[in-house]
Amino acid sequence: KLIECISKFPKRTMLRIIGAEPTMRSDLPDIITRIKSQGHKVSLISNGLKLGNENYVLRLKKAGLRHCYISMNGVDNDDWYEIIDELRCAQRKIQALRNITKHRFVTDLGCILVKGVNDFAPYNMMQLLHKENVKNCVVRFKTIGQIGRYMDQTNFTMEEMVNTIADQVGVSNDY
Repeated sequence: KLIECISKFPKRTMLRIIGAEPTMRSDLPDIITRIKSQGHKVSLISNGLKLGNENYVLRLKKAGLRHCYISMNGVDNDDWYEIIDELRCAQRKIQALRNITKHRFVTDLGCILVKGVNDFAPYNMMQLLHKENVKNCVVRFKTIGQIGRYMDQTNFTMEEMVNTIADQVGVSNDY
């Protein structure tokens, strides 16, 4: 039914595969292939853990995937990941970044800034991207929202977030 539905979309529509964790589906490569066969583009939104396996990344690429968004809330710091995502997974996420960079995926990284937890994530992210020789990617910093799992931290205001990022990456903070 999914393929029947998207066959009616205008060609070259960008479809994002998102929800729960899409890489847990054993048929994800087939879904990507079927979407691509309808003339559409596909983007995968993932926690990135399974993308730490290079063979899996190659299967997705063979299926036609070229665009990945990986959540990297803890960047390279297991303590941050444990507080925010309840996992110690920094090395696995870094390996996922290496894999998608090596295989020339369009790369998006997302990082939720949690006041008092990963305040230095923008700096760490810039250092990581430099260290891993990532030349082209989009990095999206967000603050924790008012919905979802409750966290005891206070949200950054937009101005605080902009100033934090600007200060750490050495750019003007013309908010």
